[in-house]
Amino acid sequence: MHKMLLTASLFFVVPAAAQAAGPYHVTADGADLEYNVTTLPDGVRKLTGIDHRTGERFELLANRRYVWGTFGASQVSFPVPAQKKIKAAPAAKELASN
Repeated sequence: MHKMLLTASLFFVVPAAAQAAGPYHVTADGADLEYNVTTLPDGVRKLTGIDHRTGERFELLANRRYVWGTFGASQVSFPVPAQKKIKAAPAAKELASN
């Protein structure tokens, strides 16, 4: 279950302006999650949804550093995983000149 939560937590770190309207659907690490994201007035993101594989509903709250809430009947809390910086690939023009 924690792998599913870590997968879901990655979506909290995307700036609200960059997110398209939900619901969102993610299939990864054995999870089949469908959820909606709401940004609360204090900037905390609220993720509510269901894992279609288990039927468990969840409600998670997250800021930039931490995720907490309920997943099924379990209380959960964990730090948001560190984001890896991805180096941009060279442009086609640069590749042609090499």
